[in-house]
Amino acid sequence: MKKDLNIPSELGNLRMVEKAIDELCLELDLSDEIYGNVLVATMEATNNAIVHGNLSNPLKEVKIAIELDKRTLKVQVEDQGTGFDHYN
Repeated sequence: MKKDLNIPSELGNLRMVEKAIDELCLELDLSDEIYGNVLVATMEATNNAIVHGNLSNPLKEVKIAIELDKRTLKVQVEDQGTGFDHYN
């Protein structure tokens, strides 16, 4: 199962991400604890992508890819920012 979501970099669009996570967790019948962890991590990553990666530029998008492979749920959040060197 795979779900992709592309949103313009505006904080108001976090509602669309929350709705997608809600629907996914209902579909997968995840526990409240796992749901909470997935929701918080995804919302925080998306917020950071909007604010810090794309500098809240609504012309830039944030891509959220959610994939379930057997028993592993993977959420990838990608922005269009310049990135940073995490070694320095």
